[in-house]
Amino acid sequence: MSDTEATAKVGEFAILRVVSIEPVGAFLDWGLPKNLFLPFREQTRDLTIGHEIIVYLYVDNTGRISSSMRLEKFLDKDTSLYKPEQKVDLLIIGETDLGFKAIINGQCLGILYKNEVFHDLRYSDQITGYIKKIRPDGKIDLIL
Repeated sequence: MSDTEATAKVGEFAILRVVSIEPVGAFLDWGLPKNLFLPFREQTRDLTIGHEIIVYLYVDNTGRISSSMRLEKFLDKDTSLYKPEQKVDLLIIGETDLGFKAIINGQCLGILYKNEVFHDLRYSDQITGYIKKIRPDGKIDLIL
């Protein structure tokens, strides 16, 4: 039995390094001897060996652990756990015209508006933020 432990588990979002790109997809370092598979159909952009990307780990239809860069399809739509002014952990997953998309506590999606962010934010930054408000459509506005 190996004492090696994966840096991420099924059902989690993780920041992993691309270690190879093959005809079937990419492979990511997740701390185990066998690298984690990222199929081409689950990639959202061209990858470069050595770069870190954010993925979600899931079990595919063949029963093997795989990963996806299509993060939003794995996010929870239930915002009932959150309240205004609640302190939360954020993972920056992208930038839009409005601001920065962030995964809240590894579960839901929220947005930090550009006009309310006063320092540089980058893809894969992990920061602390707060729930500003939960809109009637269920979307969450965030603030630092």
